[in-house]
Amino acid sequence: METADKISIVKSGLSDAMNGIDAPSLAISDDHVADQEHDNYLEYRSQLERSKSTAAVLRKQLQLQQENLKRLQADAKELARDKTTFDLMFDHAPIGCLVVDRLQNILRINPVGMRLLGDPAAGHALLPMLVEPEYRRPLAQRIDYATRGSGGKLPARLLQPGRSEGDEPVTDVILHIEPMRDNQCEKVACHITIQEVEKYDAAENELRKARDYLQQLASHDELTGLPNRRKFREDLSKAIADAQKCDCALAVILIDLNRFKEINDSLGHEYGDNLLIETARRLERSTQNHAGASLARLGGDEFAVVLPEIHDTDIAVNMCEDLASSLSNPYLLGSQQIESSASFGVSMFPVDADNYRELLQFADSAMYRAKRSRYSNNEAICFFNAGMKRKIKRREHLERDLRATDASHEMSVWYQPIVAINPITTRLRVVDIEALVRWTHPTMGLVKPEEFVEIAQDCGTIQKLGFHVIEESLRTLARVQSLGLNEPGICINVTASQLTDPEFSTNLLTALYANDLRPRQLTLEISESAILDSCKYSSTALSDIALSGIKLSIDDFGTGYSSFSHLRQLHINRIKIARAFINKVPADSDDCSIVTAITSIARDLEIEVGAIGVEHEEQVRFLTDAGCTTFQGYLLSRPVPAKCLQNCLQRIESTHLRLSAS
Repeated sequence: METADKISIVKSGLSDAMNGIDAPSLAISDDHVADQEHDNYLEYRSQLERSKSTAAVLRKQLQLQQENLKRLQADAKELARDKTTFDLMFDHAPIGCLVVDRLQNILRINPVGMRLLGDPAAGHALLPMLVEPEYRRPLAQRIDYATRGSGGKLPARLLQPGRSEGDEPVTDVILHIEPMRDNQCEKVACHITIQEVEKYDAAENELRKARDYLQQLASHDELTGLPNRRKFREDLSKAIADAQKCDCALAVILIDLNRFKEINDSLGHEYGDNLLIETARRLERSTQNHAGASLARLGGDEFAVVLPEIHDTDIAVNMCEDLASSLSNPYLLGSQQIESSASFGVSMFPVDADNYRELLQFADSAMYRAKRSRYSNNEAICFFNAGMKRKIKRREHLERDLRATDASHEMSVWYQPIVAINPITTRLRVVDIEALVRWTHPTMGLVKPEEFVEIAQDCGTIQKLGFHVIEESLRTLARVQSLGLNEPGICINVTASQLTDPEFSTNLLTALYANDLRPRQLTLEISESAILDSCKYSSTALSDIALSGIKLSIDDFGTGYSSFSHLRQLHINRIKIARAFINKVPADSDDCSIVTAITSIARDLEIEVGAIGVEHEEQVRFLTDAGCTTFQGYLLSRPVPAKCLQNCLQRIESTHLRLSAS
């Protein structure tokens, strides 16, 4: 058959085959191809995801390796610095330094070691061969001990190679042999330092002196040389233990110099230091006669004495009287003759307490009681008693509660009007309202501000409490102002510690403007004693406050030691004469003279004078004639809560007071 015929037959067969395939068969074939391609795509995506995951792992590993490399580089730099430091210290050490291997060969030696031992054969000499024969075996043993982790020191005599008769004598040394703690190199056994005996003894002596000096500093006062508070605690603890064994009593006497701050501030710290030194000498002489008595300076102008093994309080009284007598004599400091005295507080073991802390605390309370009472009855010695213990416990309770108290819950502000009298119509006019804080304690009832304000200052809550009173008082004044009365001002007591806040004046002005009040409507009251105790910083703070337009008043004037020059310096607008001088006028001629003198000088200085504690019309008449312009007291109104203030002010504004005797 010809080729052309064969091709024709094949074409015919193919044509018949194609005609036999219908459309659905072709569609199934196309779907099969699509499924295959989809599977291939999914496989590709899976491989791609695995590749990405592998790449992320590799990147993380690379990052970790880079961080490890950085740490290794940093460690290498630190090791290099440590090596440089070690090399400098080793080479420049003032004593001989060596590194010796287990075979007792010298591996390294510094210049001082070279001077003492000579050139040890380029660093390969056996160390024991460089000492006198009788020391070689002990040295070899000591090096062997060091290889086992046990160090120590060994006296030795160095061999001086080539030394002949007439040369310098041999060198006696102390060898300090210590094992190498980081013993990575197997050859290294120990390191050895060499000190010449003479220099070693000198160094030991200097070290002993330095140690004694540091011990002296740690246990004694640097200024007076007396034992300090730490040493006093040790002495008192030992005395308590001894008293318990022998069943006897002991006394703790706390001594505080009177007027020391005044002397120190007026004459200078040099005079103050000399006064403390002389006081210490006098106390030492007075306590020498009592066997076992120990004296210490606790700090500042406060000293303490322990009287052990006493059988009654008379011994403590006699000791206090002897100490008081020695301190009452005039002090000659340079060209100045100074009068001074002291207050004494005494606590007894075991009657008052049986431990160091309470004995010292109770003696301190008694001392401050003596300090306060000496003005009235000249009592300079005070023994602790059960009443004081109750007060201390009460104070601790109040302090604990005061720290936790929310001022807006238990603290409230009451108000007492400050009144002026029209001399013609005798009608009363409210010029100010004094804000008085009250604490209604859940278990103790009403706590007076004289008690808790001092505690608040000591425990650091006075800033928060004080500003709560200021904000509440200004809100109350704003409400009173809206009633259309004569727009009285508000008078708020502040403490010296509040004035230490640099933001105090700014916060005051902010609170005033927030209540649509003007600075001249606010008067700040501070006690005379507080100004004196903090004159340095209170002077600046009060001057800034006065420049802002806020008025300033001094409360209880006459109870401290301030002068009228202070009033001019501090821009005071008003002084309120202390209640102690008002109580007995006009019956007491001395008090009348004091009040008249104060008002006369204040009037010349253009300072307003007020009186507090006014309870009788006779007092008002006298005080008006003397020059007082404002009055405050139960005669006019008791303190009232804010809700009763409106009625109180309206009642006063409609009242007339007789100024002439009927």
